[in-house]
Amino acid sequence: PVVFISQQRVLIPAKLEITSREQGEDNIYIVKVTISNFVESLNNRRLSLKIDSLGNVLEASDTPQFVFGFKPAVMVGRNLNHCLDVFTGIPIKGGEHGLDMQHILADMVSKTLEHKDSSWRCGLHLPMKAEDIAAAKSNIIQANMLANQTRAALLTLEINEQEDNNGMVSVSSMTAHLWRAEQLMGVVEVDKQGFIVKAGCCALHQPGPLFGVASASLLRTKLSKWLNVPSTYEGLLIDQKKKGALKRKAADVKIGPLRHAVGRHNDGDPVSVTVQAVVREGTGPERLVVKLSMEKAEQGNPNFARRLLGLEQVEDSEAGRISPAPGAGSAESPDGAIGQKSMKPRGGVKFGDDNVGSTSMNDRAASEDAGTEEEEENMNDDGGKSRKDDHISDWVRQASGVVSGYCMVSR
Repeated sequence: PVVFISQQRVLIPAKLEITSREQGEDNIYIVKVTISNFVESLNNRRLSLKIDSLGNVLEASDTPQFVFGFKPAVMVGRNLNHCLDVFTGIPIKGGEHGLDMQHILADMVSKTLEHKDSSWRCGLHLPMKAEDIAAAKSNIIQANMLANQTRAALLTLEINEQEDNNGMVSVSSMTAHLWRAEQLMGVVEVDKQGFIVKAGCCALHQPGPLFGVASASLLRTKLSKWLNVPSTYEGLLIDQKKKGALKRKAADVKIGPLRHAVGRHNDGDPVSVTVQAVVREGTGPERLVVKLSMEKAEQGNPNFARRLLGLEQVEDSEAGRISPAPGAGSAESPDGAIGQKSMKPRGGVKFGDDNVGSTSMNDRAASEDAGTEEEEENMNDDGGKSRKDDHISDWVRQASGVVSGYCMVSR
């Protein structure tokens, strides 16, 4: 879906169907526009489940079957631990050290009330009991089938509160929204100084969920604080590794290269995002419109629940100290992902922390800016190693095409 903006500045979501036919030696393209609404557009990207405090599903939305591969009605009457990989094997009540659905959801509600844009990565599959899941994983063929049927998703909570006669506020109802991770996409605007001045253009294209934070957290920060991309306006438009790039000027470029970037999600694990910038047309200050799309959708971390409750303490047998859990990342990870930090002893990751961009990622921006300057110096060095021997960063790729999929202005 796309979103048009009317002359009255009203956002109008719509579906586009593009077909073509030959007319003589020319190809004629026919664009069919069907006006939609945000509720329908959101339902085509997410599954909404009304749940109780224990995670039992009471109602399900009318999300189309193609979103997750099954009808939402099959979820009614089941528990979230039957269908979400991060809750597999977790009891509903009475878990050791509070490791049960009741305490986990209570903690998630608390974090959502504190930061309403909190989100968590997970994997969603057809509802199965814990013993059936365990049996499936013990068989190679069934385990592969289950893995193929599990779709990467993003979990958010919508909390409704009510106040009683005594002025006490309590949770009246709760809805779990499960977003199809592959369809996550955000749009930001970057000014001439390289700072993000607008995060998100509508409800369909919010950048925050890509990183597990509120979209507002990205404002007045550089995109390089979140992803390993150039920190400047010109750097986002010009591919420094491309032949002849040094002779090109940003003013001559309207569409930047497609970049494959890596960042750090708020849950502590890496996130892979494609990045492409285009020059915003029209009056007003010079800005770039940057599209961020999920490149590699990740499912939930097996240690999710223990991290959330602060129970994850993995002893390093050799060093005799607390160390990151598998998949949590470290500052010296060999894969070169940026901003990776060791897990704290008590829970480590703060879910839904709006300050994540200005705290845990401060070191990231400095190291990336330094790295970018060093690469530019290497590019300007005529008497050195061959360009073929230069380090090729993950965020540089040669690509063509036009950025599409974000809000469009009707003319």
